[in-house]
Amino acid sequence: MDKGFTLPQIIALIFLVLIGILVIFIVKNMAPKKEMPYINYQHDDNPEIILNGSFLEYVPLNSQYVEKGALAVNKSGTNISNYIVKTIYLDNHVLTTINTKTPNVYKIVYTVTDPNDATLTEAVSRVVVVTKKELMN
Repeated sequence: MDKGFTLPQIIALIFLVLIGILVIFIVKNMAPKKEMPYINYQHDDNPEIILNGSFLEYVPLNSQYVEKGALAVNKSGTNISNYIVKTIYLDNHVLTTINTKTPNVYKIVYTVTDPNDATLTEAVSRVVVVTKKELMN
């Protein structure tokens, strides 16, 4: 009696190995990179805004939200961060602070206009999720 694998068994084994490799590839490439800054790459003359920290922030309920801010540079590379305007939104309402006493999802929009050319404006967003600590893990 032959104890080797049959052709259909070999094909099935190769298929399972390939599926495993594909799953590993997807998991590695889809995992969020928390501390990578969001950089708004563009090919025009508008300023660039680079978020400090992540574009998605989780804040434990009843804790303090620490604003990480952003960096802005114009097309010549000059730092224009002092011209950034930060607006906090909750359900399309403008707020002045993030309330960490209630679970919510906030959107912070950072907008900058180049002081040397008022027609050049850029904006990027950060999402802040206030949630129960046990849901953050």
